[in-house]
Amino acid sequence: MRALAAALVLAGCAAPAAVPPLSAGPDPLRPGPGGIAVAGTELEIGFGRAQEGAVRAVSRLVGPPQERGPCRGGGSVLRWSTGLAMHFPGGSFSGWAQNGRSAGRLCALG
Repeated sequence: MRALAAALVLAGCAAPAAVPPLSAGPDPLRPGPGGIAVAGTELEIGFGRAQEGAVRAVSRLVGPPQERGPCRGGGSVLRWSTGLAMHFPGGSFSGWAQNGRSAGRLCALG
């Protein structure tokens, strides 16, 4: 019991390590009709995912968003250096736009 308590105290004191992006090339993301696929895997950041989790997943792959703008009626649009814009009008991922292509429901910029 004492060893478990010591381990928990030590775990709580450790500073979280900075996690660099896992870039698998210039852009490991592949936007598609149902969300954003992760290149070389069967993983997808699908429409309907909560903003916090979707942003964390994309940021883990390509770094943090470079820009944030408001959606008319609430929510936000986040843009990354890759040109990807993710739309979160109601707090969940509803659409994307990149290089003249888009899918899902895009919010009107406010």
